[in-house]
Amino acid sequence: MTNTRQEIEPFNYIELFKRNTALIVTMDKSGKLNMMALDWKKMEEIDDKTVIRAQVAYSRYTYTLLTEGVNEFTINIPSNNMYHAVDIAGSYSGINTDKFQKAGLETIPGQKTKVPTIKD
Repeated sequence: MTNTRQEIEPFNYIELFKRNTALIVTMDKSGKLNMMALDWKKMEEIDDKTVIRAQVAYSRYTYTLLTEGVNEFTINIPSNNMYHAVDIAGSYSGINTDKFQKAGLETIPGQKTKVPTIKD
């Protein structure tokens, strides 16, 4: 995998964002990471600010991390060679599975968040 991160304007990759499953990365207060396959997402403008609305069911471990862990997250649009990670993220619970290890993914430290982004 490449060690790349590309900062983009909000609507640069909107078609890719809308049609592909994204990976949302969350973290508990001790630094343990989790990722979830995210299909329920929308980009919109609210009060002249671009926001991403991500819908996560209350019953998901990701919801627990968003509300009780680090109150930040990253949304990652997978490259073509990462779709195995989407399958793993959507098939296992982060409560008892290290999805990053299982998918062979590495992270890059966040620039504006405590939560990292996914390499590649």
